[in-house]
Amino acid sequence: MLSTTNEDHQRQAEVSSVTHEAEGSSSESDLAHELSIEVSYEDTYDTLIFLGVSFIFGEIAYHYGIPPLVGQIIAGFLLGPPLADYVPFPQAMVLLGDLGLILLLVEAGVELDVALVKEAGIRPLLIALTGSIIPFGIGLGITLAQGDQSIKSAIASGACFSPTSLGVAANALSGGKALNTPVGQLIVASAVIDDMIGLIILSMLEVLVLDNPPLVSYFIPIISAVGWLVLLGVAALTIIPHIVEKVILPRFKQETRPYVAFALLWLLVLAYLPMMYYTKASYLTGAFLAGLSFSQVEGVHHTFVTEAGPVMEWLLRIFFSASIGFQVPIKMFGNKSVIAWGFAFYASVLGKLPIGMFAPKYEDDTRPANYPFNPFTRDVIITSVAMTCRGEFNFIIAAFGIGNGLLDPELYSSIIWAVLLACITSPIILTLVLRHYNRLAEQYLEKQQLDDCIVEGRGPLHVNIQIRSSIVPGMQDAIKRSINSIGLFVIDQRSWSPRGLNAIVASEIYAIDSKTSINVEKAVRRVSVPMKDDESLEEAKEDGRASFALDLEVITETVPFDDIVANRCREIQEHLLSCPELVDAKINVVQWVPMADALQKKQGDDLAREAAEALKNKETIDTLVDEMPTLRKVRHKMLSGPISFFQAEKERMKKAEDVEERTPEPTQTELPDVSGTGVREGLRRRPRRTKMVSSPSVGGVDMWQEDTVAQEAAFSGAAPVVQYDLQA
Repeated sequence: MLSTTNEDHQRQAEVSSVTHEAEGSSSESDLAHELSIEVSYEDTYDTLIFLGVSFIFGEIAYHYGIPPLVGQIIAGFLLGPPLADYVPFPQAMVLLGDLGLILLLVEAGVELDVALVKEAGIRPLLIALTGSIIPFGIGLGITLAQGDQSIKSAIASGACFSPTSLGVAANALSGGKALNTPVGQLIVASAVIDDMIGLIILSMLEVLVLDNPPLVSYFIPIISAVGWLVLLGVAALTIIPHIVEKVILPRFKQETRPYVAFALLWLLVLAYLPMMYYTKASYLTGAFLAGLSFSQVEGVHHTFVTEAGPVMEWLLRIFFSASIGFQVPIKMFGNKSVIAWGFAFYASVLGKLPIGMFAPKYEDDTRPANYPFNPFTRDVIITSVAMTCRGEFNFIIAAFGIGNGLLDPELYSSIIWAVLLACITSPIILTLVLRHYNRLAEQYLEKQQLDDCIVEGRGPLHVNIQIRSSIVPGMQDAIKRSINSIGLFVIDQRSWSPRGLNAIVASEIYAIDSKTSINVEKAVRRVSVPMKDDESLEEAKEDGRASFALDLEVITETVPFDDIVANRCREIQEHLLSCPELVDAKINVVQWVPMADALQKKQGDDLAREAAEALKNKETIDTLVDEMPTLRKVRHKMLSGPISFFQAEKERMKKAEDVEERTPEPTQTELPDVSGTGVREGLRRRPRRTKMVSSPSVGGVDMWQEDTVAQEAAFSGAAPVVQYDLQA
């Protein structure tokens, strides 16, 4: 019995030893597994397929004039969990997309044109507030009309339709050659304020997620969001840029300062995000305010474009494909009730149409009898349609609603249907409207139309007005009212300004003078047929320099500049100098001869005009300076449709851009001193202005030449080398 016991003990010891060895081996295997993070080949390949399909669908949508985000969302719900469930690690994709969203808000702050918002005055605020309240109320009412939805769901539904997409609207305006017109800048400024309202709405929705919160909890997010926007917004435009530029950056070498500022930007992002989150405001507000804090710091804009641009482009694709597309219940679109309510919610989109009446209206007494349209009607229609553009913020709010239980799947599906419909229709309609009015305006400048204004060889004086002045709220409205009061009718008005709170604004106006008539024959002869003193018109025709024929008799002798024209230009200049909104203004008024341009177009000499139409379509000058595309261009390409969705137009523009890129870069020794300060222009000459009409053919010095060096230096992050002479 003892021997049996010993045998049992020995057997137990052997089993125990084997068990300990197995446990040790298992522990080592678990540790090795924890240290090894691997993904399978299939997951890697499937992810590449998903990214490729997202890219291709976006480009297809872009090709047909639809914002690429629509194609990317479609790719997301086709390959993601709603339908095929093909994409591996969907949660990781959503995380990457949310990082793209943060970058988008940082970019919105960095790109904010403070001068444009300041110049627009109070009108954009009225448009943004009214344009947020009306769609909100319509969406809320439609949701409650369904009968089975709570008030929280109704509030979240209405909030989805409040913001206007800056990216979608701005790209359509750019393609329609209206981005830097007064109505274009009014729309952009309104959309910027709309984005801020969207951030406040997101903060407000945070409290709706809570069950039976105290009454004060409903006001904390709004107070927090508005308070931070005001408090940190003021600091972002005044205190922080001063500290960064005057205290921190001088401690580093010149070549490293943009990267130091870029690093400081990300430190501020990391500080602001938790600050907003834990004070019940949307953390996206912190991303926007961090970017805004560096919008006035030299070099940050360029560095952000070069360093973050390519990364942001792909992260935004993932955002729309995964963060938004994965939450689209595509199977719900087969439900007739969902589609019906989706079309009903489209009424919330149309709720922004009445705000076009906020467009400024001017006296119409100076409009020529044969002018093809009423400018006020055009501005109302453009403003109304542009403010119906929907995009990223609408999807963000809807995704927040479904993710936090504020929206049920059917309601969410109806909202997404309405927003997608707006994303497709609004930019196309806006582009067509802009093309229609541009075509009418250009036809008015054709020779046969100009001939209708000529009686017995005399016609109205056309003038070009160039103004450079300090920025004042509402100045563009004041300029137009002042011009109308002196008997001028504005055909085209555009403005440009560098980045900065106290920027210098450059404005250019083309107008018809209803009070002054001139000898059209002399004006056309003077600028259209360059001949030698002893040369006749027939000899000029034989030489190929006068291949057109005038309907009027052409005076062949050299004609000096008409004293009537000179006196009228001087009168216009003095009248504008007395305008209180033009502070420290420098004004140049010269004669413009559209008849000569019409005749030159008849003989096919239209290269300059074609090139001007293709040069980025009225983008503001700060987007034309960087050698690499700016983030604004990247964002427009991703969030918006193409400049033109007709293939012939796109091919023509591509050829014009290729010609521009092949133009040899002049050396510094070849460039004349155009600034008047002894500084030669050594930067690459890139187009600064594009116009719907031609440059003035008669007149004095082009004041834009002296701005070129200062503009390019300022936007590239260098110190200004030209000081503005603002003496009138």
